[in-house]
Amino acid sequence: MILHTSFLYGAVLILLILISTILAAIAWTRSIGFSLPLSPSIPALGTFLPLFTLGVAILRARTRQSRYEPLFHALSQLLTLFPGVLGTLAMTYLLPSEILNCRLETQWQRFFHNKDAGAIRQIQDQLRCCGLRSIHDRAWPFKDASHGDDACEVRFGYDRACLGPWTEREQSAAMMVFVAAVFTLMVKLFFEYGYPSWTRQQSWTERTEQSRPRALESTPYTDNDQLERGENTETGEGVWNDS
Repeated sequence: MILHTSFLYGAVLILLILISTILAAIAWTRSIGFSLPLSPSIPALGTFLPLFTLGVAILRARTRQSRYEPLFHALSQLLTLFPGVLGTLAMTYLLPSEILNCRLETQWQRFFHNKDAGAIRQIQDQLRCCGLRSIHDRAWPFKDASHGDDACEVRFGYDRACLGPWTEREQSAAMMVFVAAVFTLMVKLFFEYGYPSWTRQQSWTERTEQSRPRALESTPYTDNDQLERGENTETGEGVWNDS
């Protein structure tokens, strides 16, 4: 029964770690690929945090020296704090929509002001759109003597603005980070409270040694014991007492 419970806990932990790591990694890739306002450092932290949590938990379970316990206690507190901060930051990129639209507007305007054709073109090509709020709004190719406002529409044939699909990519990436943060916190709590206590208190070697049967220890006889049993201390032969 204990083995079955341990296996079940282990399977749940591995599943949570895999899901949280994959979701954060996808969000990390999208934040870079779509030039999202979501800072790549946020999903990057979400990608490595579950693995770091697992490593600290395993190291704490295998370490016998009590002098490291204050360090592990401090790390445990930080690993409880980080997922909460990560989830809160992700939520700011989800709601409300007015703030999100303002961030997207600021990001696009910065690209347009710096004439960053690569960033705007990458967004337009991946989302198959032109401009931000309309297909003529700061679209690439930029308006100049040889290009009009409709240069993107004429050249690529895209018939929608980028704000809608770009917003969806931002919200989906932020949601992935939020879910990854929640799952990471669940992993931390599983190791702290839910996982069988022997993984936190004893190493596998210690459990193996304790499970081995110990040989019966024989108690040596003393002279007094021999006298009480009626044995001759010199010859080792029993003495009959007729009285």
